[in-house]
Order: sequence, then structure tokens, then C-alpha cells
Amino acid sequence: MASISLCYATSVTEKLPDELLAEIFLMLVSDRGIELAEDWLDTYWHRLQVMGVCRKWRDVVVSDPRLWTNILVQEVFEENRTPHIPFFKLCLSRSRNLPLSIYIVGDLKMEVWSSPHFIELAQILGAEASRCVSFSLCANYAGPYSDFQALHALLNLESYFQSAHRLRSVHFELLGSILRDRQRLYDLCTKFSKIPLLTNLTLDITGLLVNDDQDLFTSVPKEQPWSKWRSLTLNVDSMPSSNLVYLLQRCSHATRIGIYIEYLPLSSHIPLVQNTLRALHIETSTDFFGMVDSLTLPNLEVFQYELFFDEYSCLGLVDSTISNVAPFLQMISRSPRLQVLLVDLLTWTTEDLLTFVSHPTIIRIPTCQVLLEDLQYPSQASRVKGWMSQWKEKLRNSGPSPRTRVVDEPLVVGWVEKGITTKYFECLQGTLDECRITPHPLLVYASGLPP
Repeated sequence: MASISLCYATSVTEKLPDELLAEIFLMLVSDRGIELAEDWLDTYWHRLQVMGVCRKWRDVVVSDPRLWTNILVQEVFEENRTPHIPFFKLCLSRSRNLPLSIYIVGDLKMEVWSSPHFIELAQILGAEASRCVSFSLCANYAGPYSDFQALHALLNLESYFQSAHRLRSVHFELLGSILRDRQRLYDLCTKFSKIPLLTNLTLDITGLLVNDDQDLFTSVPKEQPWSKWRSLTLNVDSMPSSNLVYLLQRCSHATRIGIYIEYLPLSSHIPLVQNTLRALHIETSTDFFGMVDSLTLPNLEVFQYELFFDEYSCLGLVDSTISNVAPFLQMISRSPRLQVLLVDLLTWTTEDLLTFVSHPTIIRIPTCQVLLEDLQYPSQASRVKGWMSQWKEKLRNSGPSPRTRVVDEPLVVGWVEKGITTKYFECLQGTLDECRITPHPLLVYASGLPP
């Protein structure tokens, strides 16, 4: 026992001052702009694990209010599958008067959440609303009463946020059936748009299939709140291009927009001009440039464009390739401030790819990367392998740019996905000016090729 006590007294961590330990723990439990429930669970358990190491660490965690400002509310104990409100109150107490980030998650077991649970949570939040800077609600469980419960939470929690003068970001992860009625979506955005500093909206809607005859955005009253948002993230299963273009046009003050749509029916060709947008991320199985005649983004600095295979493209219902690179290059040429271009495509013809990498507009961009990955289908893999070898031969003979490299190792692609892509778009959670862009060579990646 004496030797154990001596080792503990002379350990490196024991010699660290409490202030430094608190900074280390803060890095461990910080939300870092996370949006997924499982990531919030990690921060929750990290805090409890740190407290269980020793008395010194527990005292540091308990005494520092910064370690209690990211709060997850969910059914913590399996035998008591209702929101663990006493622990929620404890976190609020230990955070003292610091700004709060709150995540309420009720998926998987939401059928046992009764209306009184939401009312009690709303009352507690209302008392602390002036401290809340970020609020997230995950309510996508498809139970018998989930629509009513989630809608009750959305439209009634807002009434308790009247004093949320610090609230800057809201994130809703919902069922599509909740918002299929356009009036519900309008009510939701209108209510929260009344909060003065709230400019960051994320709508992650599971199972929302908007048909061509359902004008989810275009039929709301003209006093719609879309122009308020500076940062908008929309994740839906299907939406007509007319709805999407209308939304982009109405977000006249947005600086960051993320669009994730599995199926984007091309219902019209509409010119689109957006003068404030500085970062755009589009992920879809349909050629986005096929729906706009003229996409003009003069202040765009970061652009990520991803095309992927899904059940629609596999069945031949949509084309997951860009058959003509000209519209893409035209948009790039109308964005003179572009600093980062990330293109994730499945197929491109050799001619189009050579045109792309040799274009003067592409050569001037500090960071430009093309990813060709996840080639799960033999016909696509063989095709890409063929023109990749031809293209590399042409580059060796007369490369269009000394900055161009071809990399065909899957591990490198994985690093790019989790490293560079994440790096540039994580920085956009804060101010774009914080992004320090380092020039890189033009890289073309391909993975999944047969040996």
C-alpha cells in the first residue's frame, strides 16, 4: 500500500496543477461542433470516466463549470427509460452562469416519453434559456405517438425560449412525416427565427420524400424566415430542384449552406445568383448542375461537390455522372475567390478530366482535389482503371500542370476524407476567417480499383 501511495504521489498527473488538468479535460468533453447523438454520448461518458479515476480528478471536474456546459438529455438508465431530469438539473447547477449547449435525444425509446416529460424539460430550459447558445433535438423514432410528441416538443419548447438572447444555433433531427405539412415547417422556422442572434439552422429530416406537386418551400407565405439564416444545413431523402433552388435564392444572407439529398428530381432549369455564400457543400446522386442554367457565386471560397451511387442510379433512374464538364467549369470561373475545391465523383471521361485539370481557373485554385472512390461495381471499376492508366500516361508525357499528381491508394483516400475534408468544413462551424488554407497540389484520388 505504501508503494502504491508513493507511485501516486510521484506520478506526472499528480504534479499537474488543477488549472492545466481542467484544460485537458475540457478538450476531452468539448462538443467541437458535433451534431450526432452518439458523439454527444462520448462526451457524456468521458466526463464520468474522468471523474472515476481519482479524487483529485473528480474534484477538478466538479469544481470547473466549463466541464458541465455541454449537456445531453436522454434516457440514461435502461430500467428508467424516461429523460433523466435530475442529472440534467445537476449539470445546470454545476455549469453556474456559463453559456450552455443542450442536446435532447429521444430516438429508439421515445414512445415512453410522455407529454409531461416534455413540459417539465421545457420549463427547466425556460429558466435557463438566457444561457443557451446551442440547442439540438433528436426525435426521429417512428413510434405510434412520435409525431405528436416530437411536434409538441418543437412548437412548445420555443415558447420557453423567448429570453434566449444568446441562442445562435439549432439542430433538429426529425421524421419526415412531422414536416410533410408545409405549414408545420413554416411554423417551426418562423417561431425560431424570432430569436435575434439565431442564424444557424440544421434540418436533418429522415424519410422526407417531397414530390413535384408538393411545394414545401415555395408555397409558404412571403413573410418566410429563410433570409434570416447565415448557415443552413438540409438533409432530406428527396426534393424537387425547384424547391431547392427557391430555398437557395431565399437564403440571401447565408454564408454557409450544406445540402444532402439522395434523389434530386430535375423539374426545372433556373438561374441562381447568390452573392453572400462563402461555403457550399452539395451531396446528391443527381447532377446538380443539370438544374441550373447559370450558377453564380462570386464570393464562394470553399466548395465541396459529391456524387454517389444509390438505389436510383443503380436502377438507371438517374445519371450519376457529369457528362459535360463545361457547366461545372463555368460556375468555378464565376467564383474568383474560390480557395478550396473538393470534387468527389464516380466517373468522368478522360477528356473531361483532362479539360478540368488543365483549365486556367482550376490551376489558380490553391487547394483542388478530385476523389474517385467506392467503385463497387465491376463495370465502373474497369472503366475507371482503364482511363486512369491512360490519363497517368498522358500526364507523364505532357502533364497539364506541374501541380497535378495521381494517387490510387485507398488508404490515402480514407485519410483525405477524414482529414482534409473534415478539416475545412469543421472550421466553418465557427467563422470562415479562422480557416487557414495551405496550398496543396492538385490531387486526383481513385480507390476500389481491381488489381
